[in-house]
Amino acid sequence: MKLRRRAIGLGQDAVRAAGTLEAGPLDAAIAALRAAHAASRGVYNPNASITKLAKRRMELAGLSELPLIAAPRAKGVGTDTACLAIACGPLPELFGDQPVAVAGMNAGRFFLFSTGADGRYSCALRLAEAEAPFLKPGEYKLVVEATPPFRLNMTVGRIFFGAAEDVARGTSVPAADGAWTGQVVSLRSGRGLRHVATLIPGAAPVSPFHAIPEMREL
Repeated sequence: MKLRRRAIGLGQDAVRAAGTLEAGPLDAAIAALRAAHAASRGVYNPNASITKLAKRRMELAGLSELPLIAAPRAKGVGTDTACLAIACGPLPELFGDQPVAVAGMNAGRFFLFSTGADGRYSCALRLAEAEAPFLKPGEYKLVVEATPPFRLNMTVGRIFFGAAEDVARGTSVPAADGAWTGQVVSLRSGRGLRHVATLIPGAAPVSPFHAIPEMREL
């Protein structure tokens, strides 16, 4: 408990001072947030804070804009399963079963996250040529929540983002075959939440999944 509180405090201090951090302290702050997550046995979710620190990482990399490969317009998507997905094609029928979902996500076949409720959601899909799945600089102040990073092994030349029960009807973008690393971030918007999925080429390290991630509502 003491380790968790200390790590959370260090992480929160880092977010407040993010604009002045150099690479070493920035990496230490991210490590502290991940330590807090581990110490809490998953109760404390550091993904939103780590995402906010990524803005400073962009600045240190000299990026004033997100170097996009492709970014189709966001699309409104309705789900009756309170679950959105990023995939290369249709999901297995039992995608809602935790063992099936966890196995598929860890194999890089698809990525799922719970929205917390049925309804319509704005989904934006982006491919970027960057060292991490960054946001656009002006979006960091709008961050509500973020999923853990995930890996997608592309085999069909197109990535889809939409309702888990019918992902192919969501937004999509052509993509080269091979490994992609991504993250979904929920942003405040005038109509509720906008879910932005950013993927970058390559297989960056990601932690294994043990359950379907959840995104809290506003």
